[in-house]
Amino acid sequence: MEDAKKLSVFVSYASEDRLHAINVASVLRAAGFNPWFDKDKLLPGVDWKTAIEEAVEDADAVVICVSRDSITKKGYLQEEIAKALAVAKEQPTGSVYLIPARLEPCDLPDEMEGVQWVDLFEPEGMPRLVEGLKAKASAIDVQVVPEPSDDPLVGQYLATGNNGDGTMYEGQVIISPHDDDYLVTWYVAGQRFVAHGLKRSILTVEGDFNFTYLIDEAGQLEGEWDEGAVERLGKLRLDG
Repeated sequence: MEDAKKLSVFVSYASEDRLHAINVASVLRAAGFNPWFDKDKLLPGVDWKTAIEEAVEDADAVVICVSRDSITKKGYLQEEIAKALAVAKEQPTGSVYLIPARLEPCDLPDEMEGVQWVDLFEPEGMPRLVEGLKAKASAIDVQVVPEPSDDPLVGQYLATGNNGDGTMYEGQVIISPHDDDYLVTWYVAGQRFVAHGLKRSILTVEGDFNFTYLIDEAGQLEGEWDEGAVERLGKLRLDG
């Protein structure tokens, strides 16, 4: 039996934002989409520029990861934006195709003025992105069936915590598979922090922040990163 078609989503990013683009692709894959991410799709020896241009043309939607660094950098991301804008002009009026995804508070490129964006650094950002892509899938009669990772640790989490001085914070954490371990990224207070994780009976992460998380039977995580500073992670449902 032929596999059901999935919505094809091209994920565009600048090299500085590669780790964050990995998160986007990981969440979209688990949500039931088919993200085109060059790390996964480009084979050795192919003409990468031609392959990427064809992928943009063939995609059902394009998500462009935007950060302060990427909007000021001249490079192939700008060409991908130009290509996506050209294809967007051929889409039916009101159709979801080009989605700017801000990784942190920043201006959008002038070329994307008037295009509604989504803030992935906000807790509701990823769910909004998923909902927008579901609307596109529905419009072209493509079914979306979540496919969570076989690894229960991988996914998106609501992060709630308190600092050592007693102040509270809330944000999101995304845990993605990365090489032989995990990529752990916090999006809190408009900032991004990255670490790499290694799981045994606990999850130990090292990077911008160092954490040791205990994992309970329900898959929730709790860790302490400084004296009196505790963080709890509750996994978010993809079909909620």
